[in-house]
Amino acid sequence: GYVLPGFTDSHVHFPTWALAQKDVRLDGCRSLAEALDRVRAAPREGSWLRGQGWRDADWPDGPPTASALDEVVSDRPAMLISKDYHALWLNSAALALAGGDLEVEGGVVVRDEAGEPTGLLYEQAAWQFKEQFAHTPDDEYLAAMRDGVRVAAARGVTCLHDKDGWLGAIGLWQQLEERGNLPLRVWQSTPAENIARLKEIGL
Repeated sequence: GYVLPGFTDSHVHFPTWALAQKDVRLDGCRSLAEALDRVRAAPREGSWLRGQGWRDADWPDGPPTASALDEVVSDRPAMLISKDYHALWLNSAALALAGGDLEVEGGVVVRDEAGEPTGLLYEQAAWQFKEQFAHTPDDEYLAAMRDGVRVAAARGVTCLHDKDGWLGAIGLWQQLEERGNLPLRVWQSTPAENIARLKEIGL
């Protein structure tokens, strides 16, 4: 066998990665119907149903729409990220959170003939929605991160440099440490505009 020093992951968005481990995987779906079947079969956990990996260029049964997604998940907002990370597919519950505030320079909101959003957002429209409306409660992040640090530790990772400072990750790491759920060393980056907020958590 081999004995190695512990590994350091020098650039990871850990809370985002940990949360994404429970996403519905839509890679390889060959039709809208197949994508909807995978969403239908997904466990209903958390405040959002999330997924990633869809690519509709070759779907013979039409593009993704909110109305199609509503048929399989209407009890909570749903947000599915495209394979190239440039688009969001939302259901009606998710769209309703924006209250019509979807347009932004550099973004595309796909609309039907009546001018209503179809559920597809591209580029800046997608990222504005995700930042403003797709909020995840701390307890859901913490549960995902507890599972994630176990995976990292099992793979020999003993230290990581986390880049999710923009979402307040340093406070999440503090909570894990206080609860005895942090077997790793963490170096946390924080955007300069968030420095003042660090006083709120005792730094």
